[in-house]
Amino acid sequence: MGEKKIRKLRDGTQVAVHENDGIRKLCGCPRPKWAKCPHAWHFSYSWRGTSYRFGLNKYLGKKRDELSKTAAENAAEVIRTEIRAGKFKSRARTQSATRGQADPELTVDPGVKTFEAFAKDWEKRRGYQLVGSRENAYRIGTICAFVLPQGTKFGDKPITTITPGDIEAFRHHRLSKGLSVITVNHDLKLLRKMFRWGIREGLLEGTPFRTAKGEATFALAKEPSRSKRLDGDDQMQRLLKAAINVDPHLASIIIAMLETCCRPGEVLSLQVRDVDMQRREVRIRAENAKDREPRMVPVTARLGAVLEMRLKDADGRRLPSEAFVFGDGLGNRRKAGSVRAAWDRACAAIGLRDFHLADLRHEAASQWEEAGVGTHVVSTMLGHSNLKTTTIYINAKARQLHNAAHKMDQVRAAVAKTLQNEEKSAPLQAQPTENDNPQKPLTA
Repeated sequence: MGEKKIRKLRDGTQVAVHENDGIRKLCGCPRPKWAKCPHAWHFSYSWRGTSYRFGLNKYLGKKRDELSKTAAENAAEVIRTEIRAGKFKSRARTQSATRGQADPELTVDPGVKTFEAFAKDWEKRRGYQLVGSRENAYRIGTICAFVLPQGTKFGDKPITTITPGDIEAFRHHRLSKGLSVITVNHDLKLLRKMFRWGIREGLLEGTPFRTAKGEATFALAKEPSRSKRLDGDDQMQRLLKAAINVDPHLASIIIAMLETCCRPGEVLSLQVRDVDMQRREVRIRAENAKDREPRMVPVTARLGAVLEMRLKDADGRRLPSEAFVFGDGLGNRRKAGSVRAAWDRACAAIGLRDFHLADLRHEAASQWEEAGVGTHVVSTMLGHSNLKTTTIYINAKARQLHNAAHKMDQVRAAVAKTLQNEEKSAPLQAQPTENDNPQKPLTA
């Protein structure tokens, strides 16, 4: 026997890749316990671009406890042979038609989970590991509560019967309520991520986001780029002053985001142990980063002044290593909701509209780039894996464009001055004499 294939999950866990033997159980029981668990067997087989999927127990007219694993394997082998020979016929469909019952091939297997049950399983086994687990839980609740056109709640529908049309109906509903394309795309990205996880774990055979041939069923809507920027240093100073009046801690968070290009959650997750003032570095741990990749950002003089204050309590003593740098006075972590509420009040105080707390990350990246820092360096600070994503964050504005024109004028003036100096410093040529027999200029 050859070596077993191994694949690596996102969390680093290595699992064996099982060959498709044509039968499986769509339940939450581990694969080694399928032989003894009470759930029904499910047949799944693809041949020349056609997929054959149905409840094996119902196809054979057997109860769940009447079909052993050996009998299921033998029956599956017979069916696969018939399919390959082109002799397969749905006997279950003929029998049900004569009895006037529902088609067993279209009847949901009792062992199949609903989407809501599948989502709970995902949250328990995978979702808790991701950044923004609470936000994901809210999105899942919204998806489960959505009533499909046929009158069934999304959460009550069996996971194996969800179609691209169901997802499209959910997307249309969300957009019709006035939600932004970005918000709706986040919902669909979460759904796509959950189905992919189900396939990796052997719980699902396919995803409604892909056809049997692997083609995408539909694409996410194009998101508008966020080009909102602050209108210069004056507006920044007014924002910081308003932030101090609303919440003294908010100004420190704003400065930290501008100096590090970090996300709001990464700043709020920063602990004393992550700050090294001797090396002038701040470490973003993998468990706090969106991409689950650790990174280091340098400490500027402006950020260093803020950190010197934030690393100490009211009595001037250094906080313990587990304390949160941008937490409350005791080092407890602040909730993101309270920070966003304070941000909204500060923006309202200076009349700043349509500028989100997360937009400071765009502002920071643009300011670093305007200061002459290379795009590849800014990309590293942002934690991006490619420069294409970074270019979305770096937004040119009027001031930057005027600075570019000013630099061009300076370069041209410097070149012209150099040429002028070269002409002045060139040695004078000797004047010709009569003996040199110079040519007389031609006259008309």
